[in-house]
Amino acid sequence: MNERLRPAVTADLPAVLDLLQEAALPTSDLSPASLAGFLVAPCGEDGSLLGAGALEIHGRHGLLRSVVVTPDRRGAGIGGALTRSLLAEAAVRDLASVWLLTTTAADYFPAFGFRKRVRTEAPPAIAGSPEFANLCPANAVCLALEFSDARG
Repeated sequence: MNERLRPAVTADLPAVLDLLQEAALPTSDLSPASLAGFLVAPCGEDGSLLGAGALEIHGRHGLLRSVVVTPDRRGAGIGGALTRSLLAEAAVRDLASVWLLTTTAADYFPAFGFRKRVRTEAPPAIAGSPEFANLCPANAVCLALEFSDARG
Protein backbone atom coordinates (compact mmCIF):
# COMPACT_ATOMS: atom_id res chain seq x y z
CA MET A 1 0.00 0.00 0.00
CA ASN A 2 1.17 3.52 -0.71
CA GLU A 3 2.73 4.99 2.44
CA ARG A 4 0.48 8.06 2.26
CA LEU A 5 -2.62 5.87 2.38
CA ARG A 6 -4.14 3.91 5.22
CA PRO A 7 -7.26 1.88 5.85
CA ALA A 8 -10.17 4.01 7.05
CA VAL A 9 -11.24 3.80 10.68
CA THR A 10 -14.58 4.63 12.26
CA ALA A 11 -13.37 8.10 13.24
CA ASP A 12 -12.86 8.88 9.52
CA LEU A 13 -16.55 8.55 8.68
CA PRO A 14 -17.44 12.27 9.06
CA ALA A 15 -14.47 13.34 6.90
CA VAL A 16 -15.21 10.67 4.27
CA LEU A 17 -18.86 11.76 4.15
CA ASP A 18 -17.80 15.41 3.78
CA LEU A 19 -15.47 14.57 0.88
CA LEU A 20 -18.14 12.54 -0.91
CA GLN A 21 -20.91 15.07 -0.35
CA GLU A 22 -18.69 17.89 -1.62
CA ALA A 23 -18.13 15.85 -4.81
CA ALA A 24 -21.84 14.93 -5.11
CA LEU A 25 -21.08 11.21 -4.70
CA PRO A 26 -23.47 8.76 -3.01
CA THR A 27 -23.33 8.53 0.78
CA SER A 28 -26.71 7.22 1.93
CA ASP A 29 -25.49 3.63 2.23
CA LEU A 30 -22.34 4.43 4.21
CA SER A 31 -21.94 3.51 7.85
CA PRO A 32 -19.02 2.79 10.16
CA ALA A 33 -19.18 -0.87 9.06
CA SER A 34 -18.94 0.05 5.36
CA LEU A 35 -15.64 1.84 5.95
CA ALA A 36 -13.91 -1.55 5.97
CA GLY A 37 -13.24 -1.32 2.23
CA PHE A 38 -12.06 2.30 2.27
CA LEU A 39 -8.58 3.66 1.99
CA VAL A 40 -7.95 7.27 2.94
CA ALA A 41 -5.22 9.79 2.26
CA PRO A 42 -4.79 11.70 5.53
CA CYS A 43 -3.77 15.33 5.54
CA GLY A 44 -2.39 15.52 9.03
CA GLU A 45 -3.09 14.78 12.64
CA ASP A 46 -6.24 16.91 12.66
CA GLY A 47 -8.27 14.10 11.06
CA SER A 48 -8.78 15.86 7.74
CA LEU A 49 -8.50 13.84 4.57
CA LEU A 50 -7.12 14.65 1.13
CA GLY A 51 -8.90 11.74 -0.49
CA ALA A 52 -10.69 8.44 -0.11
CA GLY A 53 -11.79 5.46 -2.14
CA ALA A 54 -13.28 2.03 -1.62
CA LEU A 55 -13.31 -1.47 -2.98
CA GLU A 56 -16.47 -3.39 -2.20
CA ILE A 57 -16.16 -7.14 -2.62
CA HIS A 58 -19.16 -8.93 -4.12
CA GLY A 59 -18.28 -12.58 -4.57
CA ARG A 60 -15.54 -12.83 -7.22
CA HIS A 61 -16.05 -9.25 -8.37
CA GLY A 62 -15.24 -5.84 -6.96
CA LEU A 63 -16.91 -2.48 -7.08
CA LEU A 64 -14.58 0.51 -7.11
CA ARG A 65 -16.48 3.37 -5.57
CA SER A 66 -16.18 6.76 -4.02
CA VAL A 67 -12.71 7.62 -5.30
CA VAL A 68 -12.52 11.28 -4.40
CA VAL A 69 -9.84 13.91 -3.81
CA THR A 70 -10.24 17.38 -2.34
CA PRO A 71 -10.56 19.93 -5.16
CA ASP A 72 -7.35 21.74 -4.18
CA ARG A 73 -5.29 18.52 -4.43
CA ARG A 74 -6.67 17.08 -7.67
CA GLY A 75 -3.92 16.34 -10.15
CA ALA A 76 -1.39 15.64 -7.38
CA GLY A 77 -1.50 11.86 -7.80
CA ILE A 78 -3.69 11.06 -4.81
CA GLY A 79 -6.56 9.66 -6.89
CA GLY A 80 -4.12 7.51 -8.86
CA ALA A 81 -2.50 6.22 -5.68
CA LEU A 82 -5.91 5.32 -4.24
CA THR A 83 -7.01 3.61 -7.45
CA ARG A 84 -3.77 1.64 -7.83
CA SER A 85 -3.86 0.52 -4.19
CA LEU A 86 -7.50 -0.58 -4.43
CA LEU A 87 -6.83 -2.46 -7.67
CA ALA A 88 -3.80 -4.12 -6.06
CA GLU A 89 -6.12 -5.31 -3.29
CA ALA A 90 -8.50 -6.70 -5.91
CA ALA A 91 -5.60 -8.59 -7.51
CA VAL A 92 -4.45 -9.98 -4.14
CA ARG A 93 -8.00 -11.21 -3.54
CA ASP A 94 -7.92 -12.82 -7.00
CA LEU A 95 -11.07 -11.05 -8.15
CA ALA A 96 -12.24 -11.72 -11.70
CA SER A 97 -13.18 -8.10 -12.37
CA VAL A 98 -13.70 -4.66 -10.89
CA TRP A 99 -16.62 -2.47 -11.96
CA LEU A 100 -17.47 1.18 -11.43
CA LEU A 101 -20.04 3.79 -12.31
CA THR A 102 -19.18 7.42 -12.87
CA THR A 103 -20.85 10.59 -14.04
CA THR A 104 -17.67 12.69 -14.03
CA ALA A 105 -14.56 10.53 -14.54
CA ALA A 106 -15.24 8.26 -17.53
CA ASP A 107 -12.04 9.52 -19.20
CA TYR A 108 -9.90 9.01 -16.07
CA PHE A 109 -10.24 5.28 -15.38
CA PRO A 110 -9.21 3.83 -18.79
CA ALA A 111 -5.62 4.70 -17.84
CA PHE A 112 -5.93 1.95 -15.22
CA GLY A 113 -7.22 -0.61 -17.73
CA PHE A 114 -10.95 0.01 -17.37
CA ARG A 115 -13.13 -0.27 -20.47
CA LYS A 116 -16.62 1.03 -21.07
CA ARG A 117 -19.27 -1.61 -20.63
CA VAL A 118 -23.05 -1.74 -20.78
CA ARG A 119 -24.40 -1.52 -17.24
CA THR A 120 -26.61 -4.59 -17.74
CA GLU A 121 -23.47 -6.69 -18.40
CA ALA A 122 -22.38 -6.38 -14.77
CA PRO A 123 -22.33 -9.65 -12.81
CA PRO A 124 -25.49 -10.14 -10.70
CA ALA A 125 -23.61 -9.54 -7.44
CA ILE A 126 -22.40 -6.15 -8.72
CA ALA A 127 -25.72 -5.26 -10.36
CA GLY A 128 -27.46 -5.92 -7.04
CA SER A 129 -25.18 -3.63 -5.04
CA PRO A 130 -26.82 -0.44 -3.74
CA GLU A 131 -24.60 1.70 -5.96
CA PHE A 132 -25.62 -0.10 -9.16
CA ALA A 133 -29.21 -0.84 -8.13
CA ASN A 134 -30.31 2.60 -6.98
CA LEU A 135 -27.66 5.09 -5.86
CA CYS A 136 -26.04 6.00 -9.18
CA PRO A 137 -28.16 7.57 -11.91
CA ALA A 138 -29.08 5.65 -15.04
CA ASN A 139 -26.88 7.96 -17.13
CA ALA A 140 -23.71 7.02 -15.20
CA VAL A 141 -21.01 5.51 -17.39
CA CYS A 142 -20.22 1.89 -16.56
CA LEU A 143 -16.61 0.74 -16.72
CA ALA A 144 -15.00 -2.60 -15.93
CA LEU A 145 -11.54 -4.01 -15.54
CA GLU A 146 -11.44 -7.71 -16.32
CA PHE A 147 -8.32 -9.08 -14.69
CA SER A 148 -7.86 -11.60 -17.48
CA ASP A 149 -7.59 -8.54 -19.76
CA ALA A 150 -5.09 -6.81 -17.49
CA ARG A 151 -2.98 -9.91 -16.78
CA GLY A 152 -3.01 -11.05 -20.39
